[in-house]
Amino acid sequence: MKDGMQILQELVKATKRKQALDNELKEVKAEIERLVEPAKNFFIENGIQNMRIEDRTPYLHRQVFASVEEDYTKKDVNEALREIGMEDIINYNSTSLNSYIKEVFGGFPELFNEQGSLIATEEQLKSCLPPPLARVLRIAEKIDIRVRR
Repeated sequence: MKDGMQILQELVKATKRKQALDNELKEVKAEIERLVEPAKNFFIENGIQNMRIEDRTPYLHRQVFASVEEDYTKKDVNEALREIGMEDIINYNSTSLNSYIKEVFGGFPELFNEQGSLIATEEQLKSCLPPPLARVLRIAEKIDIRVRR
C-alpha cells in the first residue's frame, strides 16, 4: 500500500502533466483558429467542398441562421408566426426557428448549387419565406470548416 507522501507526489506529478497538456491544447487550438480562415478561403475560391488529406477530410460546413431584424423584437417574430399559423413554435428558440427556415428553403432547389451550398442572396432567401416572417427576420449563412475521419 502506498504511503501518504507517495500519493501526494503522484498527485503533484499528474497535476503538472495535466497543466502542461492544457497549455499544449491551448496552443493547438490557437493554431487551428489561425488556419481556419485561410483554409475556408482556399475552398471557396477554388470551388471545393471537401478534400481528402492523409486520413482526414476537411470540408466546408454551411448553416443558415435566422435572427431577429434590428428594428424588431422576439415579440414581433411571435406575432408573425401567429399570422402564418405557426402557433406551435411561438415562444420559439433559435433551434426550432432555424429548423423551420431550413425546411422552407429545402423546398427551393434553385437556392442551392450542385454541392448543396446556398447560392442565393439574403433577399432571395427572404422572398421564399412567408411575408410576415420575411419582414422581421434576418437570414445569414455561416460557413465553417470542419475535419472528419
